[in-house]
Amino acid sequence: MALNQSHDFEYDFEPLITVRLLSISTGRDATTQAIIDTGASRTVFALNLATQLGIDLSDAPTLHLQGIEGTPIPASSSEIELWLLDEPELSLIFPVAFLPNLHDTIGNLIGLDVLSQFDRGLQHGLQSGTLGVTVR
Repeated sequence: MALNQSHDFEYDFEPLITVRLLSISTGRDATTQAIIDTGASRTVFALNLATQLGIDLSDAPTLHLQGIEGTPIPASSSEIELWLLDEPELSLIFPVAFLPNLHDTIGNLIGLDVLSQFDRGLQHGLQSGTLGVTVR
């Protein structure tokens, strides 16, 4: 089956793209940057983005993620709509994990839970990539 990769992007060093987060519960949105990380199983965003979206995480489900060294990391979860490359065509609604102090460490990550829903390609030597909706 041919891949559908109709949205091109370029980056400087890491495959960093613009994403829009839309809160299902508040209707508010925020635009940020996130790294495409095919080694991450889960998508994670900085906790301050939940605040910008007006999401109350006080009673939110807690996910237990595993860091690269195997240490369990508690994260609050809320369902959001995510637009890759700030494109509504590249959107997905799913529960995202929010972590404190993420900007001080690895930054926002787009993991395989999202990437598995899209066709993608990276030409890291050319610092460019493509994304598209997977035709099933």
